[in-house]
Amino acid sequence: MRCMDKTKTVELTGRAGNWVALKGDSYEVVAEGRTLKEVAGKVRRLGIKNPTFARVPRKDCALIL
Repeated sequence: MRCMDKTKTVELTGRAGNWVALKGDSYEVVAEGRTLKEVAGKVRRLGIKNPTFARVPRKDCALIL
């Protein structure tokens, strides 16, 4: 059996310190804001189910979800 690499990269340039919501397995950024509450409200209005929320680090580093 072969091992599958399911690593995905997401372009988060210019979003340092902000909260983002990522859509499902595609990891597409669907909302961004300064607070988690703000981003959650945007996602709710868009009707997106089960997003992944993450805060983008202020410094250049890897973010593992």
